[in-house]
Amino acid sequence: MRNIVSSSAFLHLQKEKDMNERLITLTQERLTLYSRERCPLCDKAKKVMEEFEADSGVGFQIIDIHSDDDLVEKYGLMIPVLAWGSEIIQYGNIDRERLYQLFQKK
Repeated sequence: MRNIVSSSAFLHLQKEKDMNERLITLTQERLTLYSRERCPLCDKAKKVMEEFEADSGVGFQIIDIHSDDDLVEKYGLMIPVLAWGSEIIQYGNIDRERLYQLFQKK
């Protein structure tokens, strides 16, 4: 038995697929700041990232390392940790100037 999909249903499925691919791309274009509560360096890093996002348009997400035991093990002594995809860009004291150098507009 063959599935038959109407053209309107096909267009809807295609639009949904395109939206999902766009969401994946948007997620990949964001920096990730790994942090935790009651961390003065993390609070400072969040402020730096908010300013950077406003100036550059490069978004970021914050992930609390205590949301996952593996993250605590991986980043516990390094936080805050700033990552682009799977690459760690900075950790500890986030350097605003270095961040701008890494993401300067070409």
